[in-house]
Amino acid sequence: MTRKLALLGLWTIFLLGLLLGPVGGVGRPVAGAFSYWDKVAHFGLFGITGLLAAYSADFLKPMRMRILFGLTYGLLLAVSTEAAQKLVPYRTSSLNDLLAGVAGVSLSLLLYALLRLR
Repeated sequence: MTRKLALLGLWTIFLLGLLLGPVGGVGRPVAGAFSYWDKVAHFGLFGITGLLAAYSADFLKPMRMRILFGLTYGLLLAVSTEAAQKLVPYRTSSLNDLLAGVAGVSLSLLLYALLRLR
């Protein structure tokens, strides 16, 4: 196992802990505050996931395949964590969270592709 794949594994474990672990007072809106921080967090976390997956895919030589791997990995993780949240009693599943995760993975890898595939 390469160090890059180990980094992806550690990030995935961290992400699963954040998305499936118990929550305390987090998620309660503060009066007058921006109420969509959880969507911003999903966007950012899954954007990082897609980038790390593409970066760690050294076993795929063409850059396009690495980007496709990052996209597939990020999308599967976004869908599976939202599905798993339905099974956890202290979590709720949300289509908007899923869409924010999909947008984060897609946009981050699109920008990565535009910068790398010139």
